[in-house]
Amino acid sequence: MPTEKILIVDDDPEMVKTLSEVFKKEGLSAIGTTSGEEALEKLQQEPGMQAVLVDLIMPGMDGITLLEKIKERDRPIPVFIMTGYGTIESAVEAVKKGAEDYILKPFEEELLRKKIRQAVDVQKLKREVKELRALVVKGQEIVTTSDKMRKVLERANAAAISDVPILILGETGTGKEVLARYIHHRSPYAQGPFVGINCAAIPRELLESELFGHKKGAFTGAIRDSQGLFLAASNGTLFLDEIGDMPKDLQPKLLRTLEEGKVRPLGTHKEVEFQARIITATHRPLEELKTQHLRPDLFYRISTVVLEVPPLRERKEDIPFLATYFLQKFSKKYSKDIKEFSPEALNFLINHPFPGNVRELERLIENIFIFKKEGTRVEGADVLKGIGGGNGKEALTDMASQPASHGQGIPPEADNVQDEQSRYNLKSLEKQAIERALKACNYNKTKASQLLGLSRDRLYRKIKAYMIES
Repeated sequence: MPTEKILIVDDDPEMVKTLSEVFKKEGLSAIGTTSGEEALEKLQQEPGMQAVLVDLIMPGMDGITLLEKIKERDRPIPVFIMTGYGTIESAVEAVKKGAEDYILKPFEEELLRKKIRQAVDVQKLKREVKELRALVVKGQEIVTTSDKMRKVLERANAAAISDVPILILGETGTGKEVLARYIHHRSPYAQGPFVGINCAAIPRELLESELFGHKKGAFTGAIRDSQGLFLAASNGTLFLDEIGDMPKDLQPKLLRTLEEGKVRPLGTHKEVEFQARIITATHRPLEELKTQHLRPDLFYRISTVVLEVPPLRERKEDIPFLATYFLQKFSKKYSKDIKEFSPEALNFLINHPFPGNVRELERLIENIFIFKKEGTRVEGADVLKGIGGGNGKEALTDMASQPASHGQGIPPEADNVQDEQSRYNLKSLEKQAIERALKACNYNKTKASQLLGLSRDRLYRKIKAYMIES
């Protein structure tokens, strides 16, 4: 049985019936009414409503008045205005007053279903995010809807209760340290410190001292004793990030330290016992790590349990959750309220490959946030500008032409290209960019032309030239 409900308001009972059948195909439960007054009662009785379709012209309370009353009640529910061609100006005015969009009669059924489905999905996301506000807080909680990530967390939970060494694999930016902290907080060492170091970020001559400590005078600049990170992590967790970049000549000392549970600071022969959970991580593939970067004995010592964090492109279902979490995070950081993402914005986020993974997503949302005005929402154009470093056209073309690099822009006119093969390729890219823009904008040509940086007339000419279905 459908659990997602929408409200249809039209003074024509046949229209209400027809629309109800349309949305039934989409798996939505439609509740119909023929008056604005009754619609307000329905909304009061059905707090879980996720979208409202309102006819613009109705006897008694018209669509604009109903829209205003819904907004007066501070309901974030999206309202779509249904209208004929002759009243588009009024529908546009309704959008300015808070309507999600307007829908022209007669309807294109597929487009209508797609618009409402997007709105319903966004409302569902908001509910879930509200229920899961602890998302990734200080690394102690990871909430995911991805089956792949859930399997990783199941293994992580099972391994956390032991004290075996854990190796975490994953591309840069996937959240390997977040997972390490997650394990720490579920381990017997949770009350102790979590100490981390990036083995690739520190010069070899300093890394040894950082890890094992040193005595005063052990080397030039050693003006006082230092206990080192192994001892600093006592009764807690030591996280060695990018273990695959550890210098080969340090690996025997690390191996001995791990095997004996004793550390020898530089400048002394005295060994000091330590007790800490060891978690390592690398962006390198497992076989490459094993055969090229680590001594075999060290590899086997640190890899009792291996966990692999999937890249963001393989768990796209998590992107809306993470994006909304980061939006909330930056709202607090900058004391500025940016309300939400439009369906179009979420669509662009979900379809971006994110080679930098979660870290790239976080930086993108912060970039968007900085330039947004208080009380507005994130639109598709904002996402495109953030991805393209300020130029939405470049980002859109890049998304349309993966795996091309960022910043190539809308292809130049074919007349400016001398090579026939290049001309063909560029025109193909331009066609893809236009098709993607139209799809992302629900085939609204005005919005698509704005995203592409083209005039509406020029866009129409290109649609005709490329024989694009729109």
